[in-house]
Order: sequence, then structure tokens, then C-alpha cells
Amino acid sequence: MNYTKKKTENLYVILVALLTVIAVVCAIAGAVNRSRKEAKPVEDGDKTNVTEKEEEEEKEPEDEEKETEKEDVFNEDPSAPIEDALPDFINPTGGHLLKNYSADTPVFSLTMEDYRTHEGVDVFVEVGERILAVSDGTVKEIWEDPMMGTCISLAHSGGAVSIYKNVSSELPEDIKVGAEVRSGQLIAVGGESALVEIAEEPHVHFELQIDGKNVDPCEYIKFTSAEESYEG
Repeated sequence: MNYTKKKTENLYVILVALLTVIAVVCAIAGAVNRSRKEAKPVEDGDKTNVTEKEEEEEKEPEDEEKETEKEDVFNEDPSAPIEDALPDFINPTGGHLLKNYSADTPVFSLTMEDYRTHEGVDVFVEVGERILAVSDGTVKEIWEDPMMGTCISLAHSGGAVSIYKNVSSELPEDIKVGAEVRSGQLIAVGGESALVEIAEEPHVHFELQIDGKNVDPCEYIKFTSAEESYEG
């Protein structure tokens, strides 16, 4: 009887020991699983989200700069002058047109009695009468041409240059190279210095250049014809 009881007690001890071992193993396994979950690497989807967030954060300053640039453009004063814009031009004498611009088709010259191109317009002005600056500008050059006589050029905004030929050699004291002039300011008086046009009615030979090329002044200035002048 004692032997059977002792054997039973031994079985209980072994069973308790096994249960204890199993419990310890389970506890260790649970701890390992929790540790793995906490140290789980970022999945591909999470990496993508992190990358996109970083890119958005990096782009934010650029976007702010672009928005600032847009605001600067829209906040510009619309009334501010544009340096490259062509100015408004006026008739240099107020007189009527005697001869049109004809850079491609030769026209008859009364003085030379032949046909030749005419890279400007002839505007009526009596000898000694006022010749005016067609717009604000700066005196660019004053020179004597063997055939066109005393000449003056003015530089304007927008790459424009106005040229006045066949003027009197006696110029106002303030008309010198580099001097600033205003639209309508007296820059010369009518003369008879152009030998190649001496047989024509008294006039100023007026040319207009834009970006170094002669253009038809009639496209930028309103002139009256001789008929309109006489009717007026």
C-alpha cells in the first residue's frame, strides 16, 4: 500500500514539473512574439508613405517660392512704364506729307531727275520754322551728310530712333549729343541743306528706325496729305 501511494506521489511531482516547464516555455514564446511585433520592419506600403511625406515636405518650400513669384507678378503695378514699349509719336512739324516712304519701289526725284528709293517721308516745313522731337528721347547723333545736309537722330524707348535730315545747321543751344529731350520740344528749324532734295518743296526728311531697321513712319504717325491740308 505504501509503495502504491509513493508511486502516485512521484507521478504528481513529475506532472507538476512538466506543467511548470510547459508554462515557462509558453511564457518565453509569448515574450519573443511580442518582441518581434515591436521590432517589425516598415512594410513596403509604409515605406512609400514615408517617402511621399518626405518628398512633400521637401517640395513645400519650392511651392511656397512659386506662390510668392505668382503673387509678385500679380502685385506688379499695371501703370508702371514698360521700358521696351514703343512710345507714342507726333508729327515733327505739324505739316502735311509731301513724299511717302518707298524703300522697295523707286520713286522719281525732282532734284536728281531719276528714280530712287526713299527710306523716309518728306514733311512740309518752311525754312526757319520749328521742327519738334516726335517723342521723349536722347540726342544720339548730330552730323553733316554730303547729300542730306545737317542731320539729327534721337534715341527713344522700344529700340526706336527718329532721324531728321535737311534741317538748318543752326541748332538750339541745348541740342547736343547726350541731351535729353521731351516730346514736342524744339530740336531744329527747317533748312535747305540737302543737296539731293533741293528742288523739292521746303521740308524735313524724316526717318524712323526700330531695332536698327527703317520702317514706314506713316504706320506710327498720323500725317495729313497735301489735299487735306489745303481743304483745312
